Amino acid sequence: MSRGGMLCAKAGLALAFVLFGVSSTLTANTLPTFLVTGGVASNNGSQDLFFSFTGPSLSINGMAEEPPLPCGMSICGFAGDQVPIDTLLEGDMYASATAGGVFYPDLMLYGEVDLTGANLTIPNTINPVVVGPISFSGSLTACATGGECFGGVGTDVFNLNFVPSGTVTLSLGGPDSYGDYWFENVAYQPTEATEPSILGLLATELAAAAGFLLLQWKVYPGSLSR
Repeated sequence: MSRGGMLCAKAGLALAFVLFGVSSTLTANTLPTFLVTGGVASNNGSQDLFFSFTGPSLSINGMAEEPPLPCGMSICGFAGDQVPIDTLLEGDMYASATAGGVFYPDLMLYGEVDLTGANLTIPNTINPVVVGPISFSGSLTACATGGECFGGVGTDVFNLNFVPSGTVTLSLGGPDSYGDYWFENVAYQPTEATEPSILGLLATELAAAAGFLLLQWKVYPGSLSR
């Protein structure tokens, strides 16, 4: 085989590998993806996080068993102390959902979503409720099953992404006679960032254009007909 023929053969083989990789990637990502834009995850006085999330064409309810919770559900400290509020949704989380108009009564969610934010400061008030920003990162996959979703059992039906920002609300009790505050409840809420509307942007652009034309008319009266 000539050198040119060998080069063509190698190029063809490389192209085949690339196309195979693209095909595999497309096949692996054919699941529909839904975005969580609202709802809440709260411990409701227990060691678990119960969540009820919503989004476009999405409503999902479930529970994450014993994730990290602020203060270890115990004493949080004194007024002025800092309380870490990071947690995560991971492991085998059982849920039910309506997604894309289809009802799934028995789902298992797997993957990981990290909820992170700056520490909250305990205020010097009675039974304080402290609110701060929180970030969501990661994704989950929903598997329709009557049992486990591994070892060839169960079928993945959709992916779940989260808006990147939200709020955390920490409820504390106290202070007691020693000045201690204790953990009562925590709620994590994803919130969709509001974006300026197209009409609003258009109005802004038109106002800027009108201002520019007016300035041109004042500086160079002959440049625009009156």
